[in-house]
Amino acid sequence: MILATVVNYLLKQETFYHSLFGLIFFVSLYIIAKVIKYFKNPAQTSFVFMAVILFVLSVCLNAILSINHILNEDLSKIERYKITLSENINIDQKNLILLSSNSNYFFFYDKKIRKTIIVPSKKIMVIESEMKKKKSIIYKLLIEHFTSSN
Repeated sequence: MILATVVNYLLKQETFYHSLFGLIFFVSLYIIAKVIKYFKNPAQTSFVFMAVILFVLSVCLNAILSINHILNEDLSKIERYKITLSENINIDQKNLILLSSNSNYFFFYDKKIRKTIIVPSKKIMVIESEMKKKKSIIYKLLIEHFTSSN
């Protein structure tokens, strides 16, 4: 397991994170086995510790893999959008990548400053897709639905 982690790190492969988190899991199991004897109910306590460790490792692994996927993505294939804001907000739209949205916020990644920008949906009037010189409104109904429900 240690060898796989080192080799994956040296080769800069994405599977490095899987082997690293597997190594962390087995080390934590070893630590739990040594510490668990000091608890009143060792079986139940070890189960809770393992569940918490698995949950934290899963969340961290998925977050790291998602971040790496975004940072290493070929940005030339990403569809461009024009954003019309309802208020004067200084956002350089040329460097933005739309990541996701929910009922309250739109999440963008700024390639230039390498940071995430969160814009409340109430401040966005329209998001237009720029496809083959023809602009089509793709999020107008979505934005109207979310802003009217609040």
